[in-house]
Amino acid sequence: NKKIAGTILFYCAYDKKKDKKFVLQPDQDGVQVFEPTDVSPGGYTVKINWSNEGIKYFSEKNLIVL
Repeated sequence: NKKIAGTILFYCAYDKKKDKKFVLQPDQDGVQVFEPTDVSPGGYTVKINWSNEGIKYFSEKNLIVL
């Protein structure tokens, strides 16, 4: 029930047309699901910025979408 706000960026270093930015909207279990059509196949750096109760957080992971 905590208020979480933030963004998720799928950054594609070799093709900026593939970059996608989403608003962070987790469900009651803290999960956010993306449809297969939301992100094109390729290699991405996923950057998540969010804040919770006034504290800012950041996470970055590499991801390959097939």
